[in-house]
Amino acid sequence: VFNEDTSETFDGTNAIQNAVDDSDTTSGDTLRVGPGTYDESVTIDVENLTLEGASVDATTIGDPSGLSLSGPIVRINAADVEVDGFEITGADGDNEAGQGVDVNGDEHNTDGVTLRNLEVRNNNDRGLVVDYTDNATIENVTVEDNYDRDTFSGDPSEDGFGTSDDADGITLY
Repeated sequence: VFNEDTSETFDGTNAIQNAVDDSDTTSGDTLRVGPGTYDESVTIDVENLTLEGASVDATTIGDPSGLSLSGPIVRINAADVEVDGFEITGADGDNEAGQGVDVNGDEHNTDGVTLRNLEVRNNNDRGLVVDYTDNATIENVTVEDNYDRDTFSGDPSEDGFGTSDDADGITLY
C-alpha cells in the first residue's frame, strides 16, 4: 500500500488499515493498493481519503476462500471518502459483522461517499449498506451472492443492498 501524498509504503499484516491509521495520513490523501489479496477488515475514519485498488479483478480485501473475517470488511466512518477498484468478500458473523461494505452514517458524517468499480460478494449478511448518508455515489458496483438473514422494510433480502430512510441523494450508475 502506497500513500501517494506522503510517499510512505505499508506492507505485511493489516497493510491497508495501517496506512489509514498512520499519523501522516490526512484528509485529501490517496492510498494506492497494489494487486493481491489483503486478508483484513478496514475502517476508514479519515475524511476525504481515497482508497484505490489496482482493479476489481486484481485487488481483494477480505477472504475469497470463504467466510472467515469479522466484518464489515470495509467500514466507512468519514465524509467524502472514495473506495475504487476492489473485490470485497468473506465477512462472517451476524448483522454488521457479516457485511461487506458499511457506510456508517448512523454514527458518523459519511456524506459524499463514492463507491466505484467494486464487486461485493460472498458475505454472510448484506453486501452493501448505506445508512444516514446524503449525496453518495455508487458507480459500477456489483453486489451479489451475499446472504441477508433478515428482511427489513425497504431492504431487499436478495444479494443484500440496504439503506435507511434518512439517506438522501444516493446516485446509482
